[in-house]
Amino acid sequence: KKRRKREEPLADVVVAVSVFSETAVPRDDASTPAAPPNFKQVVARVQSLGATYSSIVHRRVAYLVATAEAATKRTQRIRKALKFGVPIVSLDFLDACESARSAVAHHRFVLDVPDETPQPALHEPAPHAAPPRVVDLGCCCSCHDSGASACAWCADAHQPADASPSG
Repeated sequence: KKRRKREEPLADVVVAVSVFSETAVPRDDASTPAAPPNFKQVVARVQSLGATYSSIVHRRVAYLVATAEAATKRTQRIRKALKFGVPIVSLDFLDACESARSAVAHHRFVLDVPDETPQPALHEPAPHAAPPRVVDLGCCCSCHDSGASACAWCADAHQPADASPSG
């Protein structure tokens, strides 16, 4: 058992993975920059270090290993990790554990996740009630905003044309 712990730095640790890449392409030759690892590669790496891979982020997950792009895009696993307080670490965490041949403190590998921004609406909002009909009553009284045609403040201004003032 002691030997297994030494060879598998993340033995008995549950780890989830979130990789998001729009630019992941296979590497053809040395002149092409290295493509970010794909999801299956990261999962295989996690398992090779002795960790148990979980496809779901839950309270027993010790770490969410993620790419910076996944953190920026706030993938579903990133949001779940935030919800459950699971540390979100970069792929460099795996390198450090492998080099040290043991689990290392995760604090220096924590990824910054931007605050949630409102998403644009996918459709037009439902139309609201029609705006009130504006009627010019010849005054600037705000009591007419509620639809009243006459008020105590401007009663003289709203007399019908054929009505004579009493007096």
